[in-house]
Amino acid sequence: TNGVQMSPQPGSFVHAPLSLSPFPLSADGFARARALGERGTGWLLVHLANLCGHDKVPMADRRDWSAAHVAHVCASSADPLRNRWWAEQDEPFQVLAACHELAAVLSMPAHARPLFESSLPVHMDGSCNGLQHYAALGRDANGGE
Repeated sequence: TNGVQMSPQPGSFVHAPLSLSPFPLSADGFARARALGERGTGWLLVHLANLCGHDKVPMADRRDWSAAHVAHVCASSADPLRNRWWAEQDEPFQVLAACHELAAVLSMPAHARPLFESSLPVHMDGSCNGLQHYAALGRDANGGE
């Protein structure tokens, strides 16, 4: 398998009182972690940029934005009470969860990063949603037609 896990669900919980709290999505994760694969680190960088409000720029620019903020990411992960960069972002607790995951991945040698097992959900854009998007994520040519 290619390690893709999909969980169709709304972007936020809709059950009150959970929807009133920023914590549920930051604690959300897949029960079984999977290896990132060759492009997984890039998707984590895109995810971080999306959570920080940079979701309307090209994918390469999102990865570059996150890469430029790696010092903030690692500092936030190491000591989130003292390094509060994550708290200034659009989705602070989700950003903190992404910081922890990215810091762990980036602490590994580059050749080992595809083997890193992650359970962090990376949200995909649903503004033009359809089953063909799931097919594309799973590289299913027949399902995408």
